[in-house]
Amino acid sequence: MTTDAEKICKHNKADIESLIDHLQDLIAGNPGTGHDDAADLGYVRKLLIDAVAHFGGLNESDILATLEELRG
Repeated sequence: MTTDAEKICKHNKADIESLIDHLQDLIAGNPGTGHDDAADLGYVRKLLIDAVAHFGGLNESDILATLEELRG
């Protein structure tokens, strides 16, 4: 039998996946050429770093170092 917590987790995971898909579409459609775009993308980046830090139990500095490494 599925508990309420399991149902909530399932719904939340599905919502997160949908939001990530939508965000990827928005980013792909963003020309990223102006100061407003840079500010908007920076804000979203910060929110995502906070979410990964919270959910993954990671330090922001570790996440930033990993991002820097991935950029090469």
